[in-house]
Amino acid sequence: MMRRRMLHGAVLLGFLTVTFSCGGDGPTGDGKATPGTLKVMLTSPSTADAAMAVELSGEGIQDVAVSGIGRTAYVRQVAPQRFRILVFGPVGTSEMLSFAVPNTKQHARYSAKVLEVSDEQNALRASLSTYQLTVVP
Repeated sequence: MMRRRMLHGAVLLGFLTVTFSCGGDGPTGDGKATPGTLKVMLTSPSTADAAMAVELSGEGIQDVAVSGIGRTAYVRQVAPQRFRILVFGPVGTSEMLSFAVPNTKQHARYSAKVLEVSDEQNALRASLSTYQLTVVP
């Protein structure tokens, strides 16, 4: 009988620990959304790229803007949670884009993908495997 009570107590303690430690939607676990801006960082193998097509996905994206001197972007929402962005100008390893979100703590729920890249002579790059976009707070 005593052993059963101890087992039930241990199970209850484990349940309460998991229940109260899994709350919230961010690293602090406070459950409060933190609206703000996320960035899209580009890692590029080339310094001679002049244009890039990017797809940005995630819930509640607003105010997509290009980052960097000498760049221009055209943004089009193609689905409720998906944008296509054309970036023109010097495209190299740097911050590419920024966008507003309802909760920056959930930055892992957003993604960016390189669709096409062209060089200064408007020739498309044959391989995109070494280009990487990362969404960061």
